[in-house]
Amino acid sequence: MTRCSLKSCRKKIIFLTIDCSACNMKFCAKHRLLEDHNCIKYEEYVDKKIKQNEKILKEQATIRKKVDTI
Repeated sequence: MTRCSLKSCRKKIIFLTIDCSACNMKFCAKHRLLEDHNCIKYEEYVDKKIKQNEKILKEQATIRKKVDTI
């Protein structure tokens, strides 16, 4: 039986374990979010996601051509 990785919780997880995408530890539903378990890789994870989103936005950007008026 798995327990929540948060030291102050250690709740037994029977049905659904949630793996953190950043630190790869297992948490109960109450501590599933990075902020809820004070993830040690929070800043690194957020920076990585911001860079991924910036790349996607640049790839999908609409290019507006300058139109000369007469």
